[in-house]
Amino acid sequence: MLEVRNIHVGYPEKEILHGINMTAQAGQLVALVGPNGAGKTTMIRAMSGVLPLLQGTVTAFGKNISLLSPTERAKLIAVVPQANQLPATFTGWQTVILGRTPYLNWMGHLSQKDQAVTRQVMQQTATLEFANKQVGQLSGGEQQRLLLARALAQSAPVLLLDEPTTHLDIQFQFNLMADVRRLAKEQNLVVVMAMHDLNLVSRFCDQVALLNKGQLVNFGTPIEVLTTETLSEVYQIQIEIHPDGKEGQFFIMPTL
Repeated sequence: MLEVRNIHVGYPEKEILHGINMTAQAGQLVALVGPNGAGKTTMIRAMSGVLPLLQGTVTAFGKNISLLSPTERAKLIAVVPQANQLPATFTGWQTVILGRTPYLNWMGHLSQKDQAVTRQVMQQTATLEFANKQVGQLSGGEQQRLLLARALAQSAPVLLLDEPTTHLDIQFQFNLMADVRRLAKEQNLVVVMAMHDLNLVSRFCDQVALLNKGQLVNFGTPIEVLTTETLSEVYQIQIEIHPDGKEGQFFIMPTL
């Protein structure tokens, strides 16, 4: 599991996250939600080890990530950023095989296993058809799938995604979330994702961490956390929850 214990993140003169506690279990999708500026991306960066902690600990499968080398962390935690961070002239294959960097030998050579893992994750994410295409020729949704494949190529048990559905159309949003959920179950991954779309969160995620102004407002299942009262207070707009006819599922919309 991934455990966050009383973490404080920021700068000596200004804290961004204040005493966050949460646990993400293997095989589950955990969503970080909240208004702009709530601290979602900061949480992703802190859990990945990119941002140092002012206080507290982040442990992945019993290992304190602050005590690990960058290579050790990369074998434990993979990050999926937003698609606009990919170099346009790289091919799909060159992009995904970068995920094998933590496993290269001292000469930087790719092994047969590296090649095999890359091919396998591209098959799993339906990106093998992009192997010889330049990234700049691909759509945002196709690039996002390549980023997911690159992260999976790291063979890390923890997967962190920073707003993976941003700028994607409805089809790509739904397909990406379905792919991530399937892979989490099949490979027993710990998956934490910063999300804006509360309806996607309610449909696909097992647990929700609601953040506001750098604090954890609530943590639990979607039906426990995404309530009319709580969301209306946090987002400062009246929000209604409507059942969609399927047991345990609902959709969320603001009241005009």
